[in-house]
Amino acid sequence: MDLEKLYEYYSSEGNQPYHPKMMLKILFYGYYTGIMSCRTIWDSVINRSDFMYLAVGQVPSFRTINDFRLRHLKDLPGLFTQIVLLCKELDMLDFKYMAIDGQKIKANASYKKSKNLKGIKKNMRKYKQG
Repeated sequence: MDLEKLYEYYSSEGNQPYHPKMMLKILFYGYYTGIMSCRTIWDSVINRSDFMYLAVGQVPSFRTINDFRLRHLKDLPGLFTQIVLLCKELDMLDFKYMAIDGQKIKANASYKKSKNLKGIKKNMRKYKQG
Protein backbone atom coordinates (compact mmCIF):
# COMPACT_ATOMS: atom_id res chain seq x y z
CA MET A 1 0.00 0.00 0.00
CA ASP A 2 1.13 3.52 -0.74
CA LEU A 3 1.12 5.41 2.57
CA GLU A 4 3.44 8.26 1.60
CA LYS A 5 0.66 10.85 1.93
CA LEU A 6 0.09 9.77 5.52
CA TYR A 7 3.77 9.91 6.41
CA GLU A 8 4.04 13.53 5.20
CA TYR A 9 2.15 14.75 8.28
CA TYR A 10 4.68 13.35 10.76
CA SER A 11 8.00 14.76 11.88
CA SER A 12 10.72 13.56 14.24
CA GLU A 13 10.01 16.36 16.72
CA GLY A 14 7.96 15.91 19.86
CA ASN A 15 6.64 12.66 21.29
CA GLN A 16 6.51 9.57 19.16
CA PRO A 17 3.12 9.43 17.36
CA TYR A 18 1.05 6.30 17.02
CA HIS A 19 2.08 4.56 13.84
CA PRO A 20 -0.22 5.44 10.92
CA LYS A 21 -0.51 1.78 9.90
CA MET A 22 -1.85 0.88 13.34
CA MET A 23 -4.29 3.77 13.25
CA LEU A 24 -5.49 2.74 9.79
CA LYS A 25 -5.94 -0.85 10.93
CA ILE A 26 -8.19 0.01 13.85
CA LEU A 27 -10.09 2.65 11.87
CA PHE A 28 -10.83 0.45 8.85
CA TYR A 29 -11.52 -2.60 11.02
CA GLY A 30 -13.96 -0.50 13.00
CA TYR A 31 -15.68 0.50 9.76
CA TYR A 32 -15.68 -3.15 8.66
CA THR A 33 -17.41 -4.22 11.87
CA GLY A 34 -19.95 -1.39 11.60
CA ILE A 35 -18.39 0.88 14.23
CA MET A 36 -18.27 4.48 13.02
CA SER A 37 -17.87 6.34 16.31
CA CYS A 38 -14.34 7.14 17.48
CA ARG A 39 -15.43 6.68 21.09
CA THR A 40 -16.75 3.20 20.33
CA ILE A 41 -13.55 2.32 18.43
CA TRP A 42 -11.55 3.55 21.44
CA ASP A 43 -13.73 1.47 23.78
CA SER A 44 -13.21 -1.55 21.50
CA VAL A 45 -9.42 -1.07 21.59
CA ILE A 46 -9.64 -1.28 25.39
CA ASN A 47 -12.12 -4.17 25.70
CA ARG A 48 -12.06 -6.32 22.55
CA SER A 49 -9.24 -8.72 21.78
CA ASP A 50 -9.49 -8.29 17.99
CA PHE A 51 -8.94 -4.54 18.31
CA MET A 52 -6.22 -5.08 20.94
CA TYR A 53 -4.39 -7.32 18.49
CA LEU A 54 -4.61 -4.75 15.69
CA ALA A 55 -3.54 -1.92 18.01
CA VAL A 56 -0.51 -3.95 19.18
CA GLY A 57 -1.39 -3.24 22.81
CA GLN A 58 -1.45 0.53 22.33
CA VAL A 59 -4.51 2.53 23.31
CA PRO A 60 -4.92 5.81 21.42
CA SER A 61 -7.59 8.04 22.90
CA PHE A 62 -10.82 8.72 21.05
CA ARG A 63 -9.59 12.24 20.32
CA THR A 64 -6.41 10.87 18.76
CA ILE A 65 -8.46 8.48 16.60
CA ASN A 66 -10.79 11.29 15.57
CA ASP A 67 -7.91 13.69 14.84
CA PHE A 68 -6.27 11.02 12.68
CA ARG A 69 -9.51 10.44 10.79
CA LEU A 70 -10.11 14.16 10.22
CA ARG A 71 -6.49 14.83 9.23
CA HIS A 72 -6.51 12.09 6.60
CA LEU A 73 -10.17 12.29 5.55
CA LYS A 74 -9.37 13.07 1.92
CA ASP A 75 -6.89 10.16 1.71
CA LEU A 76 -9.14 7.47 3.23
CA PRO A 77 -11.19 6.67 0.08
CA GLY A 78 -8.01 6.04 -1.92
CA LEU A 79 -6.59 3.85 0.84
CA PHE A 80 -9.85 1.90 0.99
CA THR A 81 -9.61 1.34 -2.76
CA GLN A 82 -6.06 0.03 -2.32
CA ILE A 83 -7.27 -2.39 0.36
CA VAL A 84 -10.06 -3.71 -1.87
CA LEU A 85 -7.66 -4.19 -4.81
CA LEU A 86 -5.11 -5.90 -2.54
CA CYS A 87 -7.80 -8.29 -1.32
CA LYS A 88 -8.72 -8.97 -4.95
CA GLU A 89 -5.08 -9.78 -5.77
CA LEU A 90 -4.93 -12.20 -2.84
CA ASP A 91 -8.18 -13.89 -3.99
CA MET A 92 -9.90 -12.91 -0.75
CA LEU A 93 -12.87 -11.57 -2.69
CA ASP A 94 -14.35 -11.42 -6.13
CA PHE A 95 -16.56 -8.78 -7.64
CA LYS A 96 -19.44 -11.13 -8.40
CA TYR A 97 -21.61 -9.71 -5.62
CA MET A 98 -20.50 -6.44 -4.10
CA ALA A 99 -22.35 -3.75 -2.18
CA ILE A 100 -20.69 -0.52 -1.21
CA ASP A 101 -23.42 1.53 0.42
CA GLY A 102 -24.71 0.04 3.65
CA GLN A 103 -27.04 2.89 4.56
CA LYS A 104 -30.20 1.85 6.34
CA ILE A 105 -33.38 3.77 5.66
CA LYS A 106 -36.52 3.22 7.70
CA ALA A 107 -39.20 1.99 5.34
CA ASN A 108 -42.86 2.81 5.47
CA ALA A 109 -44.19 0.23 3.03
CA SER A 110 -46.61 -1.91 4.95
CA TYR A 111 -49.42 -3.67 3.12
CA LYS A 112 -52.00 -1.37 4.73
CA LYS A 113 -50.25 1.77 3.48
CA SER A 114 -49.60 0.50 -0.04
CA LYS A 115 -52.25 1.40 -2.61
CA ASN A 116 -53.26 -0.21 -5.86
CA LEU A 117 -55.28 1.49 -8.61
CA LYS A 118 -58.59 0.61 -6.93
CA GLY A 119 -57.44 2.14 -3.61
CA ILE A 120 -56.14 5.28 -5.31
CA LYS A 121 -59.47 5.81 -7.13
CA LYS A 122 -61.34 5.32 -3.86
CA ASN A 123 -59.17 7.95 -2.16
CA MET A 124 -59.64 10.36 -5.07
CA ARG A 125 -63.45 10.06 -4.75
CA LYS A 126 -63.20 10.68 -1.02
CA TYR A 127 -61.01 13.79 -1.55
CA LYS A 128 -63.34 15.16 -4.22
CA GLN A 129 -66.37 14.77 -1.96
CA GLY A 130 -65.02 16.68 0.86
